[in-house]
Amino acid sequence: MLYHVAGIMYVLATQINKAENELLWYSIIGLTDQYLHQYIDHQRYLEDVEQFKIDVLMKNNTSKSNEDMVDKIYVNNELHFMLLKHWSIYDSMYNSRFVAIRLGIWKTKGKRNLEMLFAKMGMPLEQAQQGYNNLPKKYKDLLFNKLEMFSSEFNLDGYTYPSFYKTSGFHRTVSAADMVYATTAHLESTYNVNKMVTSDQVMKNFWTAYDCLNLNKFDLVLKGFEEAMEIQKAIVRQAVSMIQKKQIVQLSGPFRYAIMNETADMKFFAHPLTLSKLAQFLVDTIIVRDSLNKSVSYTHLRAHETPE
Repeated sequence: MLYHVAGIMYVLATQINKAENELLWYSIIGLTDQYLHQYIDHQRYLEDVEQFKIDVLMKNNTSKSNEDMVDKIYVNNELHFMLLKHWSIYDSMYNSRFVAIRLGIWKTKGKRNLEMLFAKMGMPLEQAQQGYNNLPKKYKDLLFNKLEMFSSEFNLDGYTYPSFYKTSGFHRTVSAADMVYATTAHLESTYNVNKMVTSDQVMKNFWTAYDCLNLNKFDLVLKGFEEAMEIQKAIVRQAVSMIQKKQIVQLSGPFRYAIMNETADMKFFAHPLTLSKLAQFLVDTIIVRDSLNKSVSYTHLRAHETPE
C-alpha cells in the first residue's frame, strides 16, 4: 500500500482507470522525495519500489505497440551521489551526505581518503573534477566498474539503490532523484533571512516547482539543478564549519543543540527544508562518530539513513 500523497493519488487514479504514465512518474517522484528526505526508511522504500516496478514494466514495455513512445520510464540503479550527471564526480561525492559523513570530509584525512579512492579507481583528480558531461567515457565506466571493488575499503557499502529514470524526447533523460533535487530547490529558492517571507513568494516558488516537473520546460529543470547544487554546497560548508568549531553542544541524555554563526550562507537556511537537511547531516555525523567510538564499523550505518 502506498501511503505518501503522490502514491495515494496514483492508487485513486488507477481505480478509475485514469493512471496514465505521466501520473505514474509523478508518483515515483513523490516516493523518491520521501526516501531522499528520510521520511521513510530503506525497507519501506524498497517495498514501494517493487509495486511501482510492476506498473512501469506494464506501461513502458518494449512491445511493438509501445516502441514509438517518446516518453518512457524505466528501472535502473541510482548512486547515492547527488546530481552526479549534472556536476563533477568529485563535487557530487564530496557534497553528498552519504559520502561526506562516511569519509569525514571535514577532516584532512577524510579529503585524502576521497582523493585516494579516485587514485585507486585509476581516475586522475583533474578528470574527477571535470563536469560529468565532459568526462571521457572510459572514466565514467571506471566509476561504476571500480566502486564495487573499493566500496568496502572506504566504508561506502550500499552506495546504490533501485530507482527510476524517464526519457523525454530523444535527448533528455533524468532520474527521479534528479527531479526531486530540482523541484525542492525551486521551493527553497529566494528566501531572505532578514525579511518576512510573503505568501506571494511561497506561491511563486510552488508554481515554479510545479512547472519544473514538466520536462518540456527543461530550462526550469536545469535551473533547479544549479540551485540544488548551491544549496547543498552551503549545507556542507555550514556543517563542516560547525563540526570543526565544535558548535554542537550535548545536553543531558541524547539531546543536543547546534549554534549557527552569522555567515554569507545564512540566506539559504531561512527555508525550513534546508535547515532540516543541515540538521540531518549533523545527526548522521554524530551517529558515525559514536559508532567509531564504540569500535563499530561504518557499515552499521545503513544506506537508507543517509541517502543523499
